[in-house]
Amino acid sequence: WLIEQGVPFDMEVDSKGKERFHLTREGGHSHRRILHAADATGKAVQTTLISQVQLHPKINILEQYNAIDLIKDKHGDSSDIKGVYVYNRKADRVE
Repeated sequence: WLIEQGVPFDMEVDSKGKERFHLTREGGHSHRRILHAADATGKAVQTTLISQVQLHPKINILEQYNAIDLIKDKHGDSSDIKGVYVYNRKADRVE
């Protein structure tokens, strides 16, 4: 999913000239299986996801707010999210 969103993971060319993801080994792993973006994977993931959120037509970014609770659809068995209760830190109130 992160690849589809555009996270720029490191690539390499194998011995047959085919491009593939460069994998690294971390922690207790016995094989290379971890995708990475140089030494800044977390930043690459965060930057990509922020860009995707900013482009999404149904997402509003609220700064100086804290999410308190999700508002769910109460009709039928739907688990759709209809909104969110937020604490507006500037106005010192829940909206």
